[in-house]
Amino acid sequence: MKNTIPFILLLFPILLSAQNTNVSGMISNAQGTIVQSVEVSLLDEQGQLITTQMTTNGRYTFEGLPAGYNYIIRLNKGGTPLNGLSTLDFVMIARHIIGIDPLGSELQIRTADIDGNGQVSVVDLVYLRHLILSIISELPNQRNWLFIAEDGTPPNSPQANSFSFYLQGGSITKNFLIQKVGDLNDNAVYN
Repeated sequence: MKNTIPFILLLFPILLSAQNTNVSGMISNAQGTIVQSVEVSLLDEQGQLITTQMTTNGRYTFEGLPAGYNYIIRLNKGGTPLNGLSTLDFVMIARHIIGIDPLGSELQIRTADIDGNGQVSVVDLVYLRHLILSIISELPNQRNWLFIAEDGTPPNSPQANSFSFYLQGGSITKNFLIQKVGDLNDNAVYN
């Protein structure tokens, strides 16, 4: 019996890594509308690309993944930077900055953080104004959309749309909310 327990403990990581598991999920906006044409990439813990797929019905699935490893999901959606942006968004960010009407959720704060530095400031207003007036044609960091994990997992950094997770065994679900950067009144076209 004494020899059996250490043997089982030594064998457990091997058995765990021999399991294949699945990761799947759905991408929607804050109102629950399924969002299509989102590029979902799966990377290993060193950041090497394993596979990429484009959502057609807001869903993605990665099958046959070895358990016992860390993985990264990276999300991206193309489109025009001006989609959904207006002077009203500018006013809403300005009202937050001067304290008249603070933004209430993490999603709103990240939406207003146009330059992706983790805070909402006058610099974000400058970028938004320049974009609306066609002085610039892209948002900083070339990101038009941001993603938030429904389970509360924080992104790897404020400007990154990538999320790390450990795959222990069995199938897991990782759902994400999508929001257009700068679009606080949420009038962007998602599909």
